[in-house]
Amino acid sequence: MFYQEKFTKGGKIMENQVFEALRKGKNIFITGGAGVGKSYLSRKIKEKYEDMVMLASTGIAALNIGGSTVHSFFGIGKYSHPEDITKIFKSDKWNKIEKRINYASRYILIDEISMIRGDLLNLIDLVCRLAVTDTYKIRSSRLDLMTEVMKKPSFGGKTLIFVGDFLQLPPVVRNEEKDEVQALFAFESYAWKNASIKVFNLTEVKRQNDENFINALNAIRIGKTSKEFDDLFRATSKNEFPVKPIKLLPTNKKVELWNDYELAQIQA
Repeated sequence: MFYQEKFTKGGKIMENQVFEALRKGKNIFITGGAGVGKSYLSRKIKEKYEDMVMLASTGIAALNIGGSTVHSFFGIGKYSHPEDITKIFKSDKWNKIEKRINYASRYILIDEISMIRGDLLNLIDLVCRLAVTDTYKIRSSRLDLMTEVMKKPSFGGKTLIFVGDFLQLPPVVRNEEKDEVQALFAFESYAWKNASIKVFNLTEVKRQNDENFINALNAIRIGKTSKEFDDLFRATSKNEFPVKPIKLLPTNKKVELWNDYELAQIQA
């Protein structure tokens, strides 16, 4: 289980606990269901540490927080496995990557952490460690790269702020990659386990005030339901709208099938 310690108090108390942990250089994980204030707390941290690096797993997620993708910032590109660290080190972009990480803020926030594969987080950890390693010594003395890199502190001494909910969107794994995955979720990676992460679990829903609806959403979040909640959601299927509502589907394939169906209904 990825939880090591739980904090469920809301408001200013929670905010103060977060800032105290960051002041001490603790890596933290801000989690909780939808509408509990994860984004709000992230913005408060950004206000305090203005030069904090803001990252996410996808371009759209990065755009939402005014940041970059992890692939861009860490110079990972197409790579996603810890074994790829040697290729990154030998690439002609390494000096630029090294300077970017070392000159960046001590604080790095990664949003939507549930979408970051454990293998990828392991690679990010190695890239950060490599950035503070004497690479000239490795090249000149022909030292073992991994041995020297692992002597360095977790994430190269940076303070990581992970934000997200592991009960929401999981990492995307293509069929041809399934046999290669060593750690699927971020909390399964050795990088996560070695980072001594302090967890802040937000529980007070700010976005809704209907207690029954909140309870129903929380039940679905953990994969549980009841006839009462089932009836609550099924009742909405009778709602009428002035325009045809947008249909949300779980996969790109199903979206494509539905769009093809709808396009076929258009009278030429």
